[in-house]
Amino acid sequence: MNSTSRPIFQLRKPLSPLVLEPLKAVAQTANSLGFSYFLAGATARDLILENVFGRPPGRLTRDLDFGFALSDWKQFETLKKALIATGRFEPDRAIQRVLYLHSANIKIGVDLIPFGGIQDGSHISWPPRNDSVMNVAGFREALESALHVQVDTDLVIPVASLPGLVILKLFAWVDRKHEKRDAPDILKILADYTDAGNEDRLYTDQLPLLEVAGFDVTIAGAKLLGKDARRIASEETVASITKLLADPDLKQELLNQLVQAGPRSDESFAGHCALLLDNFQRGFTEDDGRN
Repeated sequence: MNSTSRPIFQLRKPLSPLVLEPLKAVAQTANSLGFSYFLAGATARDLILENVFGRPPGRLTRDLDFGFALSDWKQFETLKKALIATGRFEPDRAIQRVLYLHSANIKIGVDLIPFGGIQDGSHISWPPRNDSVMNVAGFREALESALHVQVDTDLVIPVASLPGLVILKLFAWVDRKHEKRDAPDILKILADYTDAGNEDRLYTDQLPLLEVAGFDVTIAGAKLLGKDARRIASEETVASITKLLADPDLKQELLNQLVQAGPRSDESFAGHCALLLDNFQRGFTEDDGRN
């Protein structure tokens, strides 16, 4: 899925073989089948923040998550069989997962999340019994807004942008907020958005936004993230996230988890997290996404 119409981002820091090897294996198989895909999840977050923009990494994870735009479940089975046929993957008990055989002692989980023609509204129902349902809202936007990153000399892959990731993470948080694993990623993206290639924007075309934030670039960055997420979101996604953030109980629960995910839990840090979330909400709900 290479394109000459978008800029190609280069890595400042090489990827670990634990990431690069399964990433290349999935990308090469997907490209050979002609399936559109993007890298998602915590690996995408760290690839963009750490390897492209030089920010400190987030929570450690070995697993890789991919979104695949597929027309039917037959294509999903074709994808899994093609990966296993390479001899580098084996099936897992979970239908959406295959295991990359990095070495005799190391297996890396790779989740394959299909969306597109197999969706029923914003959800998919996993076969064979269709009794396991997953929300794939935001996946189309994440694919369409993905950054193209050169991960190897001969391979450029689509990676979910930070606005795309924060949309995916907000939907994931609603579905599994009791697990408390999405809030750290949301906090990381909110806090680091300015330093992920956006500081110049705040001092040029987004200067009024920075002025309103009292020249606090981190808080202004959270609002800019909201604007950028709104810009790529569908009307349905805008409505869903606006409703989420307008619910005082849900927003407070999210804020509590953001504070718990941080390095401190004092009142000052809690106030900082509240400012980040409030400004993201303002950017997402108050702006029309065209600025």
